[in-house]
Amino acid sequence: MRKPSWLVSMCIMGALSLNPAIAMAATAYYSGFAYLGDFKSIEKNFPYTTQLTKSEQGGPSRLDVAVLPRVKAVRNPILTIEFEGLGKLGPDATTAIALALALDRETVSVEKIGGIHKIVVELSAQALFFDFKEKAVIASYPIIVQYIDVVRERPDDAYLAKLVSDLYLGNVGVNLLDEFSKRLETISLNTNVSRRIQVSSVNIGSEAQAVLPPQYADDEQNFRNMLAQQFSSYLSVNQKIPVLPYTAGYAISNRMAARFEDGSVFDLKIPEPDYTIDLDLAKLRRIDGPQSAAGMSVIYGAQVKIKVSEPLSGKRYFDAPIKQGASKGVPKSQENVDDWAAFQETILQLMNNFTSALDAPTAEWAEKHASDKSLTSSMSDLRKVLQSCK
Repeated sequence: MRKPSWLVSMCIMGALSLNPAIAMAATAYYSGFAYLGDFKSIEKNFPYTTQLTKSEQGGPSRLDVAVLPRVKAVRNPILTIEFEGLGKLGPDATTAIALALALDRETVSVEKIGGIHKIVVELSAQALFFDFKEKAVIASYPIIVQYIDVVRERPDDAYLAKLVSDLYLGNVGVNLLDEFSKRLETISLNTNVSRRIQVSSVNIGSEAQAVLPPQYADDEQNFRNMLAQQFSSYLSVNQKIPVLPYTAGYAISNRMAARFEDGSVFDLKIPEPDYTIDLDLAKLRRIDGPQSAAGMSVIYGAQVKIKVSEPLSGKRYFDAPIKQGASKGVPKSQENVDDWAAFQETILQLMNNFTSALDAPTAEWAEKHASDKSLTSSMSDLRKVLQSCK
C-alpha cells in the first residue's frame, strides 16, 4: 500500500504574478519532450522514463499523448504557444523561440528501514526556452516533483516502473506534466533579459557527507545535482525569475545536448551567467532531546553557505552561512527513525525560507537564520541583483 509521507512540488509553491502592461508578449513553438545529457547515456540515466517515450507502432508515445493536450490548454496572456511551423522556418525567418519539457534527472532509490522499504522517486525537469535558429538557451524554469512510497516487501523493477509512470500519467497527488502546464501559465518570458544567474558549484562538507544515505553516498554528483536543482527551483519560483540550468555532469564548454522524442538532437549553447551562486552544504546535525515516558524530541539542523558573485568583476553580493532547524517527535515505541527524510526536509525548508525572505529581509530573520542582524543589507543587495535577471 502506498503511503506518501511528504510530497514536493516545487512549481506550485506560489503563483507568479503576471502584469501584461509591463511584460512583453512572446510566442514559443512547442517542440516536445526532451532528455538533457549525453545521447549514449539516456537509457542509463532515465531507465523508466524512456519506457514511456517509445513510439507506439510508429505513432506518438504515451508521454507525448498525455502532455500535448495539457500544453494546448495553457492560458497565459503574455505567452502564446504554437504547435505548427517550427520545422518549416526558412533561413530568412526571424528568431523563433522553441519550448521543450526537458528532463534532466530521474532518481529512484530503495532503502530498507527496519521491517519496511522506503522508495523515493524524484523527477527534475525544465520548461526550457531556446532560440531554434541559434540553438542557444534563452531561459529555463525548473520543475521538480517527488513521491515517497513505503512497502513491506522489496519492490521489483515493474513496481518501480509503475511508480515513475504514475508521476507522468497517474493520479498520485503530484504529476510532472500537470506542474509543467501550470508553470507555463505563470511564466513571464523576457527574451531580451540582459542579466542571467546560475548555480555554478555545489560543495558537500564532511559533516554532511557522514550522514548521506546510500543512494547519495555512492553517487555524490547526483546529490550535488539535486541540491543545485532544488535551490534553482525555489529561487525561480519565489523570486519570479528564470535560472540558467545547473550543468555539472552533463554539459561541456557551456553546451548541453538535448535529444527529442522524434530522434533529433540539438547541441544547445548556454549563455555565460552574469551572476553565479556557490552552495556549500557545510553541516547536517541531529541533536537528541531528553527522554521521557512518551519518547523524545529530535532536532535536525542544516547549514548552507551561500555565495552570490559577479565573475567578471569578482564582486560578492552575498556570502554568508544560513542555518535552519526542525524538530521531530519520536515515540518511545518507534524502533527506527528515518533521519535522512528529516535532514532533506530541513534543507528544503532552508532554501525556501531564504529565497522567500529576500523579498523583505528583516533583522529578526537574519538573527535567527544567520546570527547576524546586519545581513539584511547584503540580502537587499542580492534582491536588486535578482530583479535585474527578470
